[in-house]
Amino acid sequence: RPRRRRAFPQVAIAIEDACDFETFLDLAAAVDDTINARGYRGAIQLATFHPDYRFGDAPAESSSHWTNRSPFPVLHLLREDDVERALEARHGDDVWRRNVDVVEEIGGDGMRARRDACFVEEAGGG
Repeated sequence: RPRRRRAFPQVAIAIEDACDFETFLDLAAAVDDTINARGYRGAIQLATFHPDYRFGDAPAESSSHWTNRSPFPVLHLLREDDVERALEARHGDDVWRRNVDVVEEIGGDGMRARRDACFVEEAGGG
């Protein structure tokens, strides 16, 4: 008899009101602290995405920032078990490196064009 796994949906929260990157990092830190305080560290992982995402240890012009950029600020709560399974299935040790290689090949202008293509002008000129 197959073992039944309790299903937990993933949650992604898109923040429609624009917030600057530093404010977003403060919000992400508060969510991460709550994960820890509630005893979910090791069960839930927080992934963060922002239009101006910048890894602190990378040069400003680095393409690596695009791996965590999105049209809107997003907090994505993931189940650690799901992340581990996905990484094992995809040779996870180098997923990040492959992502960086892809965005470096596309380049900053190409990534900006792809991001901008996500926006649709509202009817009536918005």
